[in-house]
Amino acid sequence: MRLTKNRKILLTELEKGEVLTAQELHRKVSEIDLATVYRNLNLFVEEGLVRELQISKDEVHYEFIRDHHHHAICDDCGKVYHFAVDEQSLQNLLHLQGFDVNSVELKVKGKCS
Repeated sequence: MRLTKNRKILLTELEKGEVLTAQELHRKVSEIDLATVYRNLNLFVEEGLVRELQISKDEVHYEFIRDHHHHAICDDCGKVYHFAVDEQSLQNLLHLQGFDVNSVELKVKGKCS
């Protein structure tokens, strides 16, 4: 993947750590066409730089991949909380029940207090 000017602008914005929809990202970098934002987000996902998060039924959100973590999402406001879990303990627990874990990806839904 070539690091074009537009890709550098998009990645710089995503590296700030916000979880954004394509439209939200486009508003932050309005000099880049929305179709170009979508094309590059798809490329970033394919390249493993960005992950897609299905936060609501209607919209896909995108997040720059820094480390492996999980998400808790508020059903009311859509705020995303990042957290880590002891995945080895979870894998061990499930292994005792006869289940071999390939990967762990948690999305917890609830409401902000």
